[in-house]
Amino acid sequence: MEDKTKQKVVDAINKKECKVSEDFTEQLYKDTPFKTHIHSISFDRGWNYSMYEIFKDNISIGKLYRNYCGYKKVFQPCIIDGKWYFLFSESYTQMSIYNENLEKINNTKSEFCPIDVYVPRFKIDSVTSEYVADNDEFYDVTNNDSEPFYTNFAFISGCHWGDDTSMKIRIIDLSDIENEFDDTEEYGYLEISYDLRKSLMFNKRGYPNLRNLKILSTKYIKNLNEYML
Repeated sequence: MEDKTKQKVVDAINKKECKVSEDFTEQLYKDTPFKTHIHSISFDRGWNYSMYEIFKDNISIGKLYRNYCGYKKVFQPCIIDGKWYFLFSESYTQMSIYNENLEKINNTKSEFCPIDVYVPRFKIDSVTSEYVADNDEFYDVTNNDSEPFYTNFAFISGCHWGDDTSMKIRIIDLSDIENEFDDTEEYGYLEISYDLRKSLMFNKRGYPNLRNLKILSTKYIKNLNEYML
């Protein structure tokens, strides 16, 4: 699938119509061999873009480009069917998926603007047989003899264009990324806190799925704070 953002930036760089900053922000992705260096790209006209240089085991494997300069949490490595893939918002109105060769496979169609992306990963506690998500404070101290595994669904937070007074949550099914890949309102147009991972609470009993998940909405958190006062 064509990556129009990447092609536009590469052409602009070749024509010297934009400038890539030397400074960058480094993002690490825990328990993966990947990290990114995020550079800003300034054009003569229009808003700035971003360049994500991707490293595996500290060796650069290529670059991806985003047609927006804001937000640093729109890149997420994950394992699907034993292979590494990358969820990345190369367009501010889409989430896309790439293979490890940085070939674009598919993108969402809803024009929901991603701010953050999260593919949960779980460990099985060998003592309690509970499934512990990597957004759980006990994830790093869990007793386990098994390898961590990713779910076959992802979460993105963001909003539709012009509705950025609060963040909402949507779901992406990762079970058929070649054919079916779009974000859906599994829980309605639900407001959450600005931290996507802290807004999700998984039931530790039973295999992880969307039915044993609790989403802490902004409204719920405010009411809880009022109750505690």
